[in-house]
This record gives sequence, structure tokens and C-alpha cells, in this order.
Amino acid sequence: MKTVIKYELIKIFNSRLASVVLLIAFIISVGVSGFNAIQYKTGEKGYYKINDMNGNQFPDVFVSAENIDTLVSQLNEFESREEIYETDAGIVNTYAGITFKGKYDIDKSALLRAVSNGEITNAEYHKALSDYQSAPCIKKEYLADYFELYYPVSCYGSISNNIESTLQWLIEDDLGDLYETSKLAKVIREEQALNKGVVFTYDYGWSLGEEMLSYLVPLYLIVVVFGLCNMFSGEYFLGTDSLVKSTLRGRKKFVLMKYSTAIIYCFICSVAIIVICYLPSLVLLGFSGYNVGTVYTNIEMLLLKFVSLLIGGISISTVVMFFSSLFNKLLYVLFASVITAVIPYILLYIPNLDFTSQIILHLLPFNLSFDSYWLFDSYISIDVIEIFCFIPAVIFNVISSVTVYFMTVKSFSKHKITN
Repeated sequence: MKTVIKYELIKIFNSRLASVVLLIAFIISVGVSGFNAIQYKTGEKGYYKINDMNGNQFPDVFVSAENIDTLVSQLNEFESREEIYETDAGIVNTYAGITFKGKYDIDKSALLRAVSNGEITNAEYHKALSDYQSAPCIKKEYLADYFELYYPVSCYGSISNNIESTLQWLIEDDLGDLYETSKLAKVIREEQALNKGVVFTYDYGWSLGEEMLSYLVPLYLIVVVFGLCNMFSGEYFLGTDSLVKSTLRGRKKFVLMKYSTAIIYCFICSVAIIVICYLPSLVLLGFSGYNVGTVYTNIEMLLLKFVSLLIGGISISTVVMFFSSLFNKLLYVLFASVITAVIPYILLYIPNLDFTSQIILHLLPFNLSFDSYWLFDSYISIDVIEIFCFIPAVIFNVISSVTVYFMTVKSFSKHKITN
């Protein structure tokens, strides 16, 4: 059986479709990653360039509820030093469109709220902005040291404020439906993770790899569908199905061999697309930041994404092979497979779609692979029971794959042999 599976895999890759699509994905990934890396390293995007200003690697900074006050005090003390500022307003140390002004910084959102609440006039608002523009900024030679405090404190504060505002909104809204209780469960987990402690450091290689993966998942699904669509219909075309059906228990073993091939093929393609998306970004921007994240770190998110790609791909492959066992013509197989896979994703864009319907649609194979981040962030919360939505999605796809496998056995066995 191993020899037959190896032969089937060689036959799939010899069709060149999978190899060509994966090569296209690699070219896109390298090109986009290279373009972004240039922007990061020249200071046009993000804070990557600051990392190399004094030849030091930006350290991993662990921030928790226990040490955040200490870090804030250290940051305030650093910002109070007059020698770190450039008093010439004509010199602007800008990175990614941001000028760092330390103690002279202002909260523009707070000013806008003050205007809307009538606490200050429009004239006072514009004067504050004018004063901010002419205020001193931090000298370049101090930016690297400044960022070791500013970056983790700023990130921690931003996440904390977002959690606080979301909790306030949920409390005021009385948690009236499943979506709100699910949102509450997610926010509570984020708050617990933040209090326990999270790591902040530069993670541009990981974040860019994750971004590339979100772009190139459709190519992965194309490889799966087009690589496996001919598994049974090709046998019908060549007439080799008659030989298989003439042997004792040949039908079940043949279908099992085909499905085993599909599982291995999906595993190879899942690994390939992960490597293609992440490796160029990590090589160009560094492997630093694998442990960054609140509920999930970057490495944990990568593993979850790999599982979702593999399970979703296998589930889609079972559907493709079922249609391949059902139809003689390849065009019919492709049409039925694409329609079955894509329609659930299109349905997600129905206006005002309720949360329960979103959960149901995300259980389906295409959405498990293509929109898995929604599942990673969602919980079903009923009374005291909380269920991570990714778990039932995986269970559903495993059960449906086994069910479709038996349907394929039946379909292949009943298929009429043609001479």
C-alpha cells in the first residue's frame, strides 16, 4: 500500500499544477516580504530601524500587572531628562509617520472628546495642536533606549484600554445575546493573560508571515482542489476502475488508499504554504518575537493556523474526492467542488448575519482554513460553560470527513463500469 500511495503522490505532483501554484505563492511571498523588509529597514514603516540605531538588539520585555507601574515610572523618569530632546523644531525624527515627543506628547483623542463635550473651544484645540507641532522631540541617539521602555508600556496600555472599553460596553449593554457573552469570554481571557504577563519585542517577521498567509490561503485551497479532483474520475476515464472492482475487497481498499494519499498530500501542502509564507519574512526581518502575543503567542498562532489548514484541507479533499467518485467528467467535479467550498464563505458577507449563523458557517471546511482567525478569537458561552469555537470546528470537520469517506466508498462501489 505504501508503494501505491507513493505512486499516487508522484502522479499528483507530476501534473505540475500543485508545483506551479506553490511556486507562484513562493514568488509572491518573497516579493511582498522583500518590499516590506526594505520599508521596515529604511524606517518608512514600523520601528524596525530603531532596533539597529546603537547596534543593540531590542530585548524581550515581560510586562504584567505586577511590574507595569514600575515600568511606567522608569519611562516617566527617562522622559523627564532634558538632554534627550532636540529643541530645534525644524528637526523632526520621524519613523513611519510618527514623531516621538516624550513628555511633550499629547492625547489627541482626549482633546477631541474635550471639544465634543464643550470642555474646550475649537481655538484651544488648534492651539494645543500647534504647540505640539513646535514642541521638542527625542533625539535620534536616544530613541533606541527610549523604545525599550516606551514600546512595551505603550502596547500594554493600548491593549488594557481596549479591554476596559470593551468590558464597559458589554456591561452597559446587559449581555443580551450569544455574541455579547462570547465577546465577554474572549475579553476576560485577554485580561487574564495581560495580568499574568506578556512579552513585548519586535516581531515584524512573524506578523508579516501571518499577513502573507492570510493572502495566500486561497492558493493552498486551489492546490488541494485541483490536485485531487481527478482521483476517481481519472480512473473512470482510463477504465482502471473495472480492474479494482473485480478484486476481493478491492473497492474499500482502493478508496482507503486514495484517501490516505489525500491526507499525506494535504499535510505536504500545508507545510509548504506555511514555509513559503513565513520563511522569507523571518529570514529578512529576523526570528525575534516568537513569544509575543496576549492569549496566543506568535508560535502558538502558527501551530493553530497549521492545524486549521490541515484539517480544513483534508475536509475539503474528502468532498472533492466524493464528487470525483460521483462524476465521470472532470469539469463537473471541479464545478461541484468549488461551489460547495466557496458558497459558505460568501454567505458570511450577508448583511446583519447573526452570531449563531456565523458560528455554523465557520464550522465548514473552507472557512476553517480561510477565516480561522475568527475561530481563534471566538467562544460559545452558555451559562457557566465556555467552549473555544475552534474545537467544535475541528470535531465537526473530522466527523464530516469520515462520513464523506463512507459516502465515497458507496459511490465508487455503485459507479457503473463503462467499456
